[in-house]
Amino acid sequence: MMTETDFPLQDDPLESAICIAGLMPSHGHPLIDTVEIVENSACRRLEHLGGYEAGSCRFEIIEHVARDAQEWLQAGDIVVRHRHLQLQHCDIIRQVRTVVFKSDSAKEWDEELAEKARENSLRNMEWSFNYSGSQFVISDVLGNVADCRLAPGYAKRLLVRLTRQLGPATGQSMFYGKDSTTAGWIAIEALHAAYMECEDAVPRDVFDRSSLIISEVNALHRNAVPFIEREGKVPICVYYRRNPRFWDRVRAEYHERKIWLPKVLCDIVEERAYKSVLKGARSLLFYPDDFHHLCRFVAWEEWNVGHRPFMVQDKRLKHEKPYSRHRKSRIKKGSV
Repeated sequence: MMTETDFPLQDDPLESAICIAGLMPSHGHPLIDTVEIVENSACRRLEHLGGYEAGSCRFEIIEHVARDAQEWLQAGDIVVRHRHLQLQHCDIIRQVRTVVFKSDSAKEWDEELAEKARENSLRNMEWSFNYSGSQFVISDVLGNVADCRLAPGYAKRLLVRLTRQLGPATGQSMFYGKDSTTAGWIAIEALHAAYMECEDAVPRDVFDRSSLIISEVNALHRNAVPFIEREGKVPICVYYRRNPRFWDRVRAEYHERKIWLPKVLCDIVEERAYKSVLKGARSLLFYPDDFHHLCRFVAWEEWNVGHRPFMVQDKRLKHEKPYSRHRKSRIKKGSV
């Protein structure tokens, strides 16, 4: 779907934009909605940014991206269509973000480490986690980067917790595989989400939640593994009363199309089912990929360890630990 819109330039919004060649099929995509940009100064600015001849292109801004296309496109991306050339793929102009946390005790860092991670993510459409000395960088598949420059001692402790859970490394770079579902990678994505909620600089209080985020993701994943191995699904108990602020944010962002939710969770945030959640806990079953997506919400400030909004719990087994590998046999001696 395409309409027309102005694209006002405010404080040079394209200052951090990059041009990605041939990313989108020229015939469009059914999972995205675009709007043509008609404001002349914006078009000239985009032509200059991408090195296109004046008047040779028209530009469309992506307003909405369905979940299945969010690994390679995002709302706000600009599609470049050549007027006189019939190409199979269109370029994309994207405004990427970089947020930085710099400890007062940080001594050395590599300015190029963030760009290397971004380049790898955009080229291969995968998450990247680069680290060197007391610095680590996380880039999502869209090229948005969190750059953390730490004191040497603290960096070592935090990196040990992350890297011991990750997959194969190439030099000092670790890349997210599409089939990877380890707690380490989920924690990295949650850390990235927490940092990217900041503007340009990550405040100390946000970064100080890093260890907590890692611990919470590890706990959720560890409790879910026996269910995944045995049943292929994860039982989750949702508790609204424990943390209404968290679920209010989930509901608000879902309706604003800012977040994607697993299908089994959508009913909770819909009007017809929301009141029933207020009465107490609700038990749901999640597929592993959907559960891992839910784990990333640990990054939110509204997540409260003392009042967790959901837990891995099987309501069918209230009086014992479900599927524990270390549970002692209840068969008495001499009974068989």
